[in-house]
Amino acid sequence: AWTKVGYSPAEMLEMVKHPRVVAIKMGTRDMARWLYDYEQLKAAAPNVSIITCHDEYLLPTLLEAGDGALIGFAGFAPELMIKLVDACVAGDLKAAKQAQKTVAPLARLIYNFGEPGCSAHQRMKVALWMMGKFSSPVFRRPIRPLHEDQIERIRRALQDIGYL
Repeated sequence: AWTKVGYSPAEMLEMVKHPRVVAIKMGTRDMARWLYDYEQLKAAAPNVSIITCHDEYLLPTLLEAGDGALIGFAGFAPELMIKLVDACVAGDLKAAKQAQKTVAPLARLIYNFGEPGCSAHQRMKVALWMMGKFSSPVFRRPIRPLHEDQIERIRRALQDIGYL
């Protein structure tokens, strides 16, 4: 997993044996590996929910497998995420792909083609401030403010997708 905080498949297979484990959140961003791990876990523990943390891969994850999601974008663009999930659940691929057309540029904006981390949270908070969801773009120390060119890039991207 890119997040560097994952469990190995063997560790997850041990975890699902525990009677109090009801769900596993997987963050592997290698989709072939994600599906393989999902299949192995479901075979070992069919009653344990396997959920994703992928904002950017939510559509393929829900279409191929997966029992739900715990994603950062649920707090950032909840209406969009609900639209995407509802379309997947209903089997409406056309509506799901339409929602994904907005998810993809948002994910590029926030994650900047990198690993989720502190800078992604900075970009998300600045975007939320621009969208009127936060009262200030100020971060607590030791996090430093984004440079003005980064803030302007966020503003333009939000305008391009109709969020401003």
